[in-house]
Amino acid sequence: MPLDTIPPDEIFVVVEQMPTFPGGETAMYQYLEDNLQYPQEAKAANIQGTVYVKFVVLKDGSLYDIKIIRGITPNGFGLNEEALRLVQSMPKWTPGRQRGVPVPVYFNLPIRFKMGLPLKPEPIRPTNTNTPPKPTNQNKQLIPMNKQAEELKSKQKIKMNTEITPKHPSNKAPNIIEGEGIELDRVGADGVPVYKTVPEMPSYKEEDKEANLFLYSNIKYPAEARENGIQGTVYVGFTVMEDGTLKQIHVKQGIAGGEACDEEALRVIRLFPKWNPGKIAGEAVRVSYVLPVRYKIVGGGRGRMLKVKSRK
Repeated sequence: MPLDTIPPDEIFVVVEQMPTFPGGETAMYQYLEDNLQYPQEAKAANIQGTVYVKFVVLKDGSLYDIKIIRGITPNGFGLNEEALRLVQSMPKWTPGRQRGVPVPVYFNLPIRFKMGLPLKPEPIRPTNTNTPPKPTNQNKQLIPMNKQAEELKSKQKIKMNTEITPKHPSNKAPNIIEGEGIELDRVGADGVPVYKTVPEMPSYKEEDKEANLFLYSNIKYPAEARENGIQGTVYVGFTVMEDGTLKQIHVKQGIAGGEACDEEALRVIRLFPKWNPGKIAGEAVRVSYVLPVRYKIVGGGRGRMLKVKSRK
């Protein structure tokens, strides 16, 4: 279906299963590395920075309405155009799903151009190896950002705050439960399955509004973001463990240019006490969860307020 025939309110911002590049994030890193053409004028002028590209992943995995929502200015020296070209040339993605049905979903992809560093960042979830490939070209560098890559690790690797899943530590097959209303997300490094959907989903206290109240009571709108009028929604992912503790807390999708908002959302999620764990047939299991935190300025001047939106 052409994008111009889809009502804006039918395009999702966050869904139970977000769209992914075929093969996952590691494959996307490899695609970007293999296809990057660092503009000569940008290299000559030593221009670096981050380009934020937004697009819609349609139900068939096609990418539409690809545009830059924040580029390198005033003169991107070709980096903005190169970021657009890379996304426009991507193969079809695995579409997002809501209640098991493919749906169109907005997606923001921050892409960082930087020269003189290793060509490829440490992968979030490598499939065949835990060791990043050695750089093959010292003259160009592209590091796609997912709000976790911020600092160099050991002077040569990008430090990632999300979980890095090594090879399965044993030959014992994981005990994966199957059935109606059950969907597996992944198998953890310790061989314990983490589910995406279970009959009894995890919750904070007894009602969704309790999580909303906790966030509202503890979050602080970053002053810089407030003064610059930065608004939007930060989607924080985490795993609710069998005992209700929250682990692997990370930003799944942040606000373009709103890194302070992303960090504040992470800080508050880490303050949560134990949740009620997800359960299958009365037995507690690990469940992945996404909690949207919405920043919105209403009114003017110092009368600005924060609204937090909880997951339904």
